[in-house]
Amino acid sequence: MISTSLTTPAQPDIPIPAVRHWHITESDAGYLPEAEPVTVDDGEMALDVLAHLLADWAQTCDDPEDCDATYAEGRSEQLCTCKKGERSAEHHDALIKVADGRGMCEQIGDRVFELIPCQDMECLKYCPDADCGTVTPVGDTDIRCWCCGARYVDGETCGWLA
Repeated sequence: MISTSLTTPAQPDIPIPAVRHWHITESDAGYLPEAEPVTVDDGEMALDVLAHLLADWAQTCDDPEDCDATYAEGRSEQLCTCKKGERSAEHHDALIKVADGRGMCEQIGDRVFELIPCQDMECLKYCPDADCGTVTPVGDTDIRCWCCGARYVDGETCGWLA
């Protein structure tokens, strides 16, 4: 497992596991997610997925003046990286959290939207070609890399993982 160190005056060298990828889920409060989590290996993409889940949920609301839907839509606009050059301070703060390996949780009404960092390499499968470096969720039904055509391998077999 890759780890970095954090030194604070109160505690010497605390190992922090390196984040390999993020799981993004949506569920009713207190319930398991209704679908498999979306799994991505890029922090900005993880924020985009979370933002799009929020926006999609807001659009399903029957009442356009519903305060939960309005908040979800606004939060989505803050988090999404789709609008290059128009990123908010909230987006910057969220990206720093994600880059630091912290998760995010948005509870809006009875819905919970979570972005969860994960260090388990077995959640993903990898292209063995280091020049390609494609990574995909283990639940992806393709057995070959969409980019170069090589057969995917697991984390232990992948030679380019540090």
